[in-house]
Amino acid sequence: MTKTTGKHFKAGVTIFDANGNELSGDQMLGTGAIITGESGTEYPVVVLGDTDGDGKVGAADARRALRSAAKIELLSGLFERAADMDGDAKVKAGDARTILRIAARLEVVTKEMLEAGVDAAVETNKAQNAAQTLCDERFRRRIQPVTGSV
Repeated sequence: MTKTTGKHFKAGVTIFDANGNELSGDQMLGTGAIITGESGTEYPVVVLGDTDGDGKVGAADARRALRSAAKIELLSGLFERAADMDGDAKVKAGDARTILRIAARLEVVTKEMLEAGVDAAVETNKAQNAAQTLCDERFRRRIQPVTGSV
């Protein structure tokens, strides 16, 4: 597996890990990192299987995914996406199994897994945008100017 580190990016690009610490040199990019381009555009990072943001896929990541599937631990946002190996927008025991198999080098992240993750992210973004539009519309209706005499 290729390890992406701070040195793989050109000057003018800044990278912060999930805790807000700036990455540089050989520090690994993990889930929750934010890459800020020269234009100021921010790009969140999701590494499939990396549920703790260290940039590696290990047994601890599988454990967190399994705890999330059992509703013992809450994974949300980018970390939930990283645990969802089949892209169905749910973290299940099967996702934890896949993460553990990847950590043990019995399985690799496939193109299908990556595509499923992208599709899930697109669907999630569509749903979030629709919800935001609905909220905005309801808010606009509430602040309509009052006409007539008081």
